[in-house]
Amino acid sequence: MMSQEKVKPRFLPIYQYESFDDLLEPLEQKVIAPAEAKAEESRKR
Repeated sequence: MMSQEKVKPRFLPIYQYESFDDLLEPLEQKVIAPAEAKAEESRKR
């Protein structure tokens, strides 16, 4: 059984938006960049 210290989140926090435009504006900053950072972090392990 894994210890709690080694358990890492597999998903980014939920991002809620009011309209389609509200989604598109921060898409790069709130979704794409964090996902790419997580992918890079995983590759380094």
